[in-house]
Amino acid sequence: MRVLFDPSHDPSRVYYGTDTKVFSLLFGAFLEFAAGDGVIFALGANGLLYHSLDTLRDMLGPDRPVFLVTIRVPYVSWEEPNNEEIYAFTKARENTYLVDWYKISEGHGEYFAGDGIHLTYEGCQAYVNGIKEAAAEVYRNQ
Repeated sequence: MRVLFDPSHDPSRVYYGTDTKVFSLLFGAFLEFAAGDGVIFALGANGLLYHSLDTLRDMLGPDRPVFLVTIRVPYVSWEEPNNEEIYAFTKARENTYLVDWYKISEGHGEYFAGDGIHLTYEGCQAYVNGIKEAAAEVYRNQ
C-alpha cells in the first residue's frame, strides 16, 4: 500500500504493495499512517474495488488528505469500473484527491514493460512524479 521510493535507487524496485486482500491491508495502512499528514493509495490493479473507498476514507477520518491513483491495466475487465469509481469518489468526498495515472500514462508505451502493465524505469519515474505533483498542488493551495 505504501510507496517506498528512494531516488538514488532503481525505481523499478519501488514497492507498491497489493490490493488482493484490501480490507486487511487497509487496517494495516491506517495504523502505519496514523501520524502522517496524508495517505496515497494505489488500489484496483489486481481486481475490482468493490466500493471499498468509503471504508478507506472513513477509517482515515475526514481531516487527513487522501490521494487515490487511477490504474492502467489493459486487457482486464476492471480497469474502467475501478477508474470510474476513483474519479467519482474523488469528486464526491472532501479532502480526497486524484492522481490520474491513467491520463498521465496515456500514449506513453515507453512507461510499460512488454505486458503493458508493469512499469519500466521511465514509467516508475513518471508514476512517482505524478504523485508528487498532485500532492504538491494540494499542499501549495492549503
